[in-house]
Amino acid sequence: MMLTGTWGRRARSVIAALAGSTLLVACSGTSTPEGWARVEQGWLAVDVPEDWVEVPEQAAGHLDLVLQDSEEDPTVQLVASTEYGDVPAGTTLVAVRTDRPFGELDDPGVFSDVERDDEQATKRWDFTYEDGEYRGVAWATHDAELGRTVFVAVTGSELGDETVQQIEESIEVLDGDPAEGPAGA
Repeated sequence: MMLTGTWGRRARSVIAALAGSTLLVACSGTSTPEGWARVEQGWLAVDVPEDWVEVPEQAAGHLDLVLQDSEEDPTVQLVASTEYGDVPAGTTLVAVRTDRPFGELDDPGVFSDVERDDEQATKRWDFTYEDGEYRGVAWATHDAELGRTVFVAVTGSELGDETVQQIEESIEVLDGDPAEGPAGA
């Protein structure tokens, strides 16, 4: 179980509309490593393993992008709000934690700052749920100059540190106009 409660039910109904729209851009540049793809949707750009699949039926509310490691019996899932709003990163994580998209947490976890090489501010939230069966890491990245915030979370029963690190390092708030849907090939 990845998304729970109202978010999970709403997600399943919204994802079908996004199924063909997310663009996975395989990059040969130095920032996206081999075996990974760059996803760009709305204000968000993020790297994901290239074999992950979009599951639009899991999208709900403001979580408009859902990818996971397999369609059947996934062990890792990424959810994102590609145009969360204009509030700072810490405020965004507090709001998401209050909404409880992952159900009852074992430990509410703590927020920490993520060092970046640009002016965007990222906060990280580490947590566990379902008696430690699932681990989650969530990020909110805010670009004050653009007035844009994105939210990304990755959860799973087999969530590897390398996956978490690559996702964290790749999160970016885009400065152009939001695409007319997800970008990808």
